[in-house]
Amino acid sequence: MSGETRHSRTMSVAMKASRITERNRQMRWGWNWRKAFTGMNSVRIVPTTKSRAVAWTDYVVEFLRRFQNPPVFAILGTSLLVALSIRQKNRRHALSLSLLAFVVAAGPLVADNFKRQRSRFEQGSFFAAQNFARENTKKTAIFLTPPKEAGFRVFSERAIVGEWKDGTQQYFDDDFAREWGRRMEIVMAKDFGKYTDAEIVALAREFGADYIVGQGRRRNLPVAFDGGSTVVYSLPSGP
Repeated sequence: MSGETRHSRTMSVAMKASRITERNRQMRWGWNWRKAFTGMNSVRIVPTTKSRAVAWTDYVVEFLRRFQNPPVFAILGTSLLVALSIRQKNRRHALSLSLLAFVVAAGPLVADNFKRQRSRFEQGSFFAAQNFARENTKKTAIFLTPPKEAGFRVFSERAIVGEWKDGTQQYFDDDFAREWGRRMEIVMAKDFGKYTDAEIVALAREFGADYIVGQGRRRNLPVAFDGGSTVVYSLPSGP
């Protein structure tokens, strides 16, 4: 075989190998030449991945992952403790297990609620108004706040006329329940924001309040603190 013939065959084999390599590369990366040249769609290079069958362990892992939830653990723990308390013949042991079941059930729920509510209580204009009250008013000052807006006492460390959530304590003291009911009946006679300036001032004076916490509409009253959506008003001088 002549040198020229061998060279031709070598070149032919090399060209075929190059074409095969290029074709494999195109197939491996999912290159769509037709779409690339027609310009109908943008060129996409999508690496192919080797698929595998879903193993039973995948289901187990996903099932366990869904149980990483405090309320779920609370329910399971409560169920176990209740079952144990029922089987107890000793009443003291049964009562102890029942109390423990209550703590297990309520603890995660309270913690979860605190986590969700914390950002609301620790930022914003309502929080800023509380800081103002704590740092700029007498400790004996009383605030008339929107009854449906809870928690003004928390950071202000000041007394308020009352709020709707105070009613959760009515079961522990009969006198408290009567006074709370009387105050809410008066303060919530209409929507807090719909009281006129004269009416809201009269309401504050009726309960001995020194300041009014307003939200929403602006009032023509002396402003002690302006936090934007929450404003603290001083009572005007005079009757």
